[in-house]
Amino acid sequence: MTQMKNSEVLRAARALLTPETWTKDAYARNKAGKRVDPGSTAAVCWCASGACEKVTRVFSEAEKALHRTAKGLGARDIYDVNDTAQSVDEVHALFDKAIAAEEAAGR
Repeated sequence: MTQMKNSEVLRAARALLTPETWTKDAYARNKAGKRVDPGSTAAVCWCASGACEKVTRVFSEAEKALHRTAKGLGARDIYDVNDTAQSVDEVHALFDKAIAAEEAAGR
């Protein structure tokens, strides 16, 4: 099996996050709103980090790239960006910057 590039992981994770499938203050939630593991089949919504873990099943280099991007924007980390965002669009903007950086680096 070919390992996904960081940019591919980030694109797949970003695609998971819509206004209906994005959450705050938890990696993932089930239909009842309870916290669950991001890889759980019961998960129906994810935070930025949880979406990355849904794609890779582990804390990945792509997730580290998202952290670096958040820090570069003056945030503490991706959790800070995700949990203070007013909409998923702000989280998508973070992903877009991270994807562009990873593609520029060939990752």
